Amino acid sequence: MFINRMLFKGAPGQLPALRQAMRGVIQPGSPLVLAERLWGDGPCFALLRAFETLDELEKARDAAFAGPPPFSVVAPLLREPPANELWELPDISLANPPAAGAGTGRFTVRWRFDPVIGKGGELIQAVRGMAADIGGDRPSSFWLRVAGGPFSVGLVYAYESLAAIEQARAAAMANPRIIEHRQKLASLVTPPNDTPEIFEILVRPG
Repeated sequence: MFINRMLFKGAPGQLPALRQAMRGVIQPGSPLVLAERLWGDGPCFALLRAFETLDELEKARDAAFAGPPPFSVVAPLLREPPANELWELPDISLANPPAAGAGTGRFTVRWRFDPVIGKGGELIQAVRGMAADIGGDRPSSFWLRVAGGPFSVGLVYAYESLAAIEQARAAAMANPRIIEHRQKLASLVTPPNDTPEIFEILVRPG
């Protein structure tokens, strides 16, 4: 499965207006997801759509550009043109979705790991190993960026509340296996080894 992810950063003073405009872009029954970044490299809105194949993505793009210019209503509110990224989720299929509850939390914690040159394969295995040890029933997804920026590995977790994020963080910091994985990751990623981004889901597929 692939996800087309666009990031919209508001011009100074335009964040409330941009939030409203982004909500207005999404029509009832739309397959789009809208999320607001609460903590990370500045506030922004992420607009995501899942596709089983790149052929489906191509057809959706052709249909979108056959009509009025997409996102023209939000353009005056932006600080810069939206970033456009393409990610693959190799473990998830729209035809065979993850277990019930996956991705349904109010908040998502998004880790991104950028590999040292020549260490991409090792990083993939290291992140998968850490995710397996975190385990439990926490809904999660493994991401690979394939276009729209340097190759990156992503790990995304869903939570119902900020309190649940706090509890998970405390548990991870006390888990020797997770500490061991993070020490290994430190030698595989380019500095700085950032903390995760936290998003709030505003709109789900209708």
